[in-house]
Amino acid sequence: MSVSAATDKKIRAAMERLFAGEPTRCDGKLTYTNLAKEAGVGYSTLWKADDSLLAEFKRRAAGTDDPAPPAVTVVSRLTKERDELAARVSKLEAEKAQLNALVRTLKHEVAALAVDNHSQREEVERLRARIRRADGNNVRSLPTAGSGDNPSSS
Repeated sequence: MSVSAATDKKIRAAMERLFAGEPTRCDGKLTYTNLAKEAGVGYSTLWKADDSLLAEFKRRAAGTDDPAPPAVTVVSRLTKERDELAARVSKLEAEKAQLNALVRTLKHEVAALAVDNHSQREEVERLRARIRRADGNNVRSLPTAGSGDNPSSS
């Protein structure tokens, strides 16, 4: 719903008088009731006015006298939000690149450790085979813990 152009004009003029501190029909407090009284319209008629008009009154009455119309305010808020998100995306992409580089480095280190591990296992097997080939009298197995065999007691 909307009001006629004449009623809209009355409400806007009343709003300007209230903000200028020059009310003619009320005590000058910045309320919707006083806005309706100052405009000479009913309270219910006031609520049929354009939403942007009422939003402007509310914003200015709250002390955030932002003369920008709501569409400009929304666009600027969304632009700011977009810029913040773009900065966040850039930061996350940089972090991702660092993590990918770390993953590549760690893959190389794991591969090198796997080669070292393989070489060490081959060396262990070579030494075990050498021990097996050696004279059996020279090499004895050590007793396991708790087996009761104590070579020093014999």
